[in-house]
Amino acid sequence: MRIKRIVIVVFILLMVFATLRPFWNKQFWPEGYYDNLSEYVELESSTYFNQKEMSEDKTEEESEELTLKEERSTEKVSEESTTQDNSSKKEPEEEITEKILGLDYYNQLNNQQKEVYRQIVNGCKKYQKKITVTPLSQKKFWTAYYAVSCDHPEFFWLNEKGVMIENYRNVKNQINGLEMNVGKDTKKQFQKIEKSADKILSEISEADSTYNQIKKIYNALLDLTEYKENSYDQDLRGPFIRHKTVCNGYAMAFAYLCKKRGINCSYAYGTVIREDKKELHAWNIVELDGKYYWIDATWGDDTDKNVRNYWYFLVPDKYFFEDHTLNYGVSFKEGEKKCFSFPECNDDSLYYFVKEGGLFEKFDKNQVKSFIYNKTDKKVVKKIAMKFTSKEALFQAEKYLIDENNLFNCLGKESAKLVKRYDCLDYSSSKILIFMLKT
Repeated sequence: MRIKRIVIVVFILLMVFATLRPFWNKQFWPEGYYDNLSEYVELESSTYFNQKEMSEDKTEEESEELTLKEERSTEKVSEESTTQDNSSKKEPEEEITEKILGLDYYNQLNNQQKEVYRQIVNGCKKYQKKITVTPLSQKKFWTAYYAVSCDHPEFFWLNEKGVMIENYRNVKNQINGLEMNVGKDTKKQFQKIEKSADKILSEISEADSTYNQIKKIYNALLDLTEYKENSYDQDLRGPFIRHKTVCNGYAMAFAYLCKKRGINCSYAYGTVIREDKKELHAWNIVELDGKYYWIDATWGDDTDKNVRNYWYFLVPDKYFFEDHTLNYGVSFKEGEKKCFSFPECNDDSLYYFVKEGGLFEKFDKNQVKSFIYNKTDKKVVKKIAMKFTSKEALFQAEKYLIDENNLFNCLGKESAKLVKRYDCLDYSSSKILIFMLKT
């Protein structure tokens, strides 16, 4: 009889436990917690994001602004065990003290995204591995995060292999924190970067015109580094520590140097056409005397360290976008979301081919011959570059100078004595014809 009573009591307890278990789970574990453990958001080498996003409910997007105040007052931003170290409870938000430049992505964010932007910036300034932020939907969060990474290339760890967010979601599946790859050497690496950048800028007088300062920064960067892939080629450690980088490192470094000097400059990325192939690429936009220009430092850095080019230095839209395509947003799993805009770049007075007289709207044998002669008459040059506004004119120039072997007949006296041969590069997408003269 006693055994029968014990069995009945145990059965009743099991029934009560089974009834209360869903409520217990809901109280202590956010909805979808177990489903989120495997999520990992990875940054592509080109610095734009291929987030493995969870499906977002439209009603959550539409009601986000209405529920934000309630969210702050009724929920903890995150659990201490998953978002902060013992010593890093959420602190009062500090104001950004540095000057916000006109081209900064920050200016194009909404108020909620600006708040998250500031929280990430302030956390990065303290080299925090884990940062708590005001909850935002995934798309809005990643847009703010992308803006920080573009405006602040000095936070190079934002462009590391990955950013962990799977433990940083509230019950509405909003992101409320992140964990970054901040290691024990991060601060030392940043100090090396800053020391190298300060040395470059110390040799450029602030009394110079803005044009000269931009050009000297461009030259100094090309002297500092070479185009070569390495484990740090996507951030400032490539050019400033390894002295080797790729397009993303060039663009980040150029923006960093300009910003430190107070020059309005920003990072941009998209795709380019090179040898009839489309590939990811990064470059810069800069303000000079109230006008805007594109700069592609990567394409200005020759493998021959004694020679550089300015073909993509201070370029207007109409020529730059012949072979560059700008990305205006942040890329997600289902496609790109347009988030940002850029000012028009209309002035061509500083464009290399306009300044050098090497821009031809049509092929004219006498004009081309005169241009080459004047370039090579009094000195031997290593390169002659011409740009045509149509492919037809480009092909006519190639036929005259190469197929009909008239280049040597166009050389000036000094070059004619020494130049023995030449190589020709034809960038048909940008309609640029280059002759590499060999003595």
